[in-house]
Amino acid sequence: MMECVKAGGFQNLKRLAFICLSGLRKVTVEQGAMPQLQELLLEDCKLLEEVPSGVEFLACLNELHIINMGDQLMSKLDPRSQDSDLSRVKHVPKVYIGPRRG
Repeated sequence: MMECVKAGGFQNLKRLAFICLSGLRKVTVEQGAMPQLQELLLEDCKLLEEVPSGVEFLACLNELHIINMGDQLMSKLDPRSQDSDLSRVKHVPKVYIGPRRG
């Protein structure tokens, strides 16, 4: 399953969560979509392969939480990886990657 947020979509959305979507493999955010988004949560989407494409267009994004994700995405978030996705989220002030906090 792939999700795409089209340009012009969700103009006033502030928070978005993808939780326990077992079949989700890819998320794409087109430039101009969700211009007010401040917080993005990705949790327990074990098949998600990479940080959402286009996340770099989310200029207002203040927090990104990547919690309990699968090995493929986690390997893409390793700063030692040659194809690390971390450069796509460097504009986000608060990024949490890891297990669910208690």
